Amino acid sequence: MNQLLDLLLEWHNNLPEKTPELSLENQAKYLSKKYTTRTEQISFAVFNEDTGGSQEIQEEAVLVCFKDIVCKYRPHLHMGDYWLYVKIVNSAPTYKFFSIIDDLDETYIWHAEHPHLSGGVPCLGSFQGDLQTAFADNNFVQFFSIMKAYLQAYNGRSTYTRGTEYKKIEMCPQLHTQDEIHEMFHTEETDENNPLDIYGIAKDPQRWNFPKNMTAWDTIEVSGQTRRHIRTYLMKTEYPYFGVNPYSVYTGFDRHANPCANKLLGYVYVAMKLGELTIYQAFEFVRIFLVSLQAQYNGDLTPEKLVYLRKMANDIYNCRHHRFRYEVNSRYTVSLPAEDRNMVLELHEKTQKYANGRTNVTEFVDDLWPAGRKLANFMILLRKRSPESAKASAYLKSVKNDVVYSEIEEQYSIIKKNAYTLALSQLEKDKRRFINELNRTKVNHQGVDDVQGTLFS
Repeated sequence: MNQLLDLLLEWHNNLPEKTPELSLENQAKYLSKKYTTRTEQISFAVFNEDTGGSQEIQEEAVLVCFKDIVCKYRPHLHMGDYWLYVKIVNSAPTYKFFSIIDDLDETYIWHAEHPHLSGGVPCLGSFQGDLQTAFADNNFVQFFSIMKAYLQAYNGRSTYTRGTEYKKIEMCPQLHTQDEIHEMFHTEETDENNPLDIYGIAKDPQRWNFPKNMTAWDTIEVSGQTRRHIRTYLMKTEYPYFGVNPYSVYTGFDRHANPCANKLLGYVYVAMKLGELTIYQAFEFVRIFLVSLQAQYNGDLTPEKLVYLRKMANDIYNCRHHRFRYEVNSRYTVSLPAEDRNMVLELHEKTQKYANGRTNVTEFVDDLWPAGRKLANFMILLRKRSPESAKASAYLKSVKNDVVYSEIEEQYSIIKKNAYTLALSQLEKDKRRFINELNRTKVNHQGVDDVQGTLFS
């Protein structure tokens, strides 16, 4: 209450002198039952008279929380909390709303998301006059009531973002893949006309020995600001895999649309269920976990080596699938001898995961075991709150250090050298043939009309 009372006094002292009908002490006492306050470092845009434009400033401010706002859209949108900052400039209040996300090690303060907010700044519309009147009269109880009504309202004709952007969606975490489930329960598939009910098995808690009745497949529901803030968070924090395409986190009901996303969401799901973390904390815990594993996965392979390895892998892949013909360039393609073909097959096994234009982060996620296989290990990390302690040997099928780069490069160099030697040999043959064609004497085989040919003609 004391902080809220100090805030009301600050507003009152920066307004034209007017005695409130209800004392500020009584207003603060009443409002403290519904609203909480918090002091945070925020950024705010103010008008700069010298430049004639806006200027972003950093300052410590007291924010007031509007909890659990439900916006009257069809269906109603559960938007979450809004933190209001009021700055009085030239005796007139200006407003900005923020969202506060308490993470594992830090607090994120972003501008709030709402159909009628732009960068956290409200378009008040018909609420503008009533809010100004209530604030100028020092009737802060009415002011808060009107502001809450504004946050709950929805006018489809004047939105910055449509209401559909905040509707509930389901993300689909998986602790086991479809192939793994089929492998575990394939003995139940006695008739090919009655295939295994993978979905039913995955969703049945009696089939799994997971704590808290967790299932192999489940859903994480997100809506309101959380839906949009998760995407913002994934982009701002350079999240492995999700940071490349934050929309891939929203896999919806089609569990096969994005297996990589489902696998990573499986770890988020476990962190929420067993670690009892909020959705933001769970995402951050898994992000630190993935960053640690990814560093171990890449090992000492530099970006330059990875580019060369991928080029090598693509060449080997093309040679393997084009009847062992090595393309020197667009004009010359040579057929490799038997010993080089065997070497191509060997290198293909070692390098195929680097081919086909796949990204480094996708390779990494493919080599990550699903959460169901490593549940006990991950629970230890959750209990110790140490995601950075994850070991590659426990969570990854392989690491790039497993590939002996120098040996692959040496074998590939032999194949490449032999291919170019064969191409040069072919080039020499073509060169001699071209020269012979150019130097060939033109012979006239036509006789002369009306003249009998002789032995010496």
